[in-house]
Amino acid sequence: MAIIAGGLGLYWSGCAMVKAIKNTYNADLLQHDIENLNEIEHPFSLIAIKDTFNKYSHRYLLYYDNRWGLNLFPNYKTQVVEEDNVANIIKRLSSDLQVAPELITVERKGFELRTKYSVSDKVQKVYAHTLYQANIKKLPKKLQADSFMIGDRKYSWWSIDKMEADEDIRKHNLDVVELVKHNIV
Repeated sequence: MAIIAGGLGLYWSGCAMVKAIKNTYNADLLQHDIENLNEIEHPFSLIAIKDTFNKYSHRYLLYYDNRWGLNLFPNYKTQVVEEDNVANIIKRLSSDLQVAPELITVERKGFELRTKYSVSDKVQKVYAHTLYQANIKKLPKKLQADSFMIGDRKYSWWSIDKMEADEDIRKHNLDVVELVKHNIV
C-alpha cells in the first residue's frame, strides 16, 4: 500500500512540475496583476466654488464638459500627496479661471468612493471623489456673470435645486451633487 501511495505521489508531483513548466505566468504578469488590483481607476478632486459675490450665496460654478455632454463641477485628477493636490488645484483653477493663485484658498470637505457608469467610456468605473471647497477673494466681474466663456470653456452658476432638476445631471452626476449638498455649507 505504501508503494502505491508513493507512486501516486510521484505521479502527481510529476504532473504538477509539467504544468508549472508549461505555465507562462511570470513576474511581469504578476506585477501587472498587482498594479491592477486597485479598482480606483479615477481619483478626482471635485471643486465647489460658491458665488460669494452675492449676499445670499446659493449657487456653484459649473462648466460644460463636451466629453460628458453635461455641466460638471471643476475637477482635476487627484495627486497622491495632499499638499501637492491642493497646490495643483490652486494652480489649475488659477489658470482655468484666469485668477491670481494668491486669491484662491482650498479646503478639503469630503470623500466618496462610487461605482458608476462612465458616459464617455461606456463602462462601469470606480471613482474616488475628494471634495474641496475653493474660495476666490475678489472674484473678477467677468466671473460674476450668470454664464461666461474663458477660452473654449463655458462656465455658469447653478443652484443645487437647478442641478437636481436637470435631467442629464440627475442621470449621470447626481451623486456628485449630493456629495456637495451634504458637505458644503
